[in-house]
Amino acid sequence: MMTAEREGSSLNAGFEAVLADVGARLLSAPLDAVDAAITDALSRLVPFLGVERSTVRLIDPNSVARASHSRSKGPKPRPVSQMRCRIPPSM
Repeated sequence: MMTAEREGSSLNAGFEAVLADVGARLLSAPLDAVDAAITDALSRLVPFLGVERSTVRLIDPNSVARASHSRSKGPKPRPVSQMRCRIPPSM
């Protein structure tokens, strides 16, 4: 196997392992620990994906997306933004 293919395969395997672990933790978390499990999942995904921030947004009945959980890169994660955005009805 060529080096680039091996690296891609390794990255895919690593991503799949992280997703499997995150999914298992979310599914097995007791109801009162789901928020912490989501925050932990975002904390693991941000550095793995190499992104600045990861946010979960919930869409309310008026099609407004509100941040419920967020994590950013760095030792002190910034708090969840109160940013709102309207989701087009076609989504």
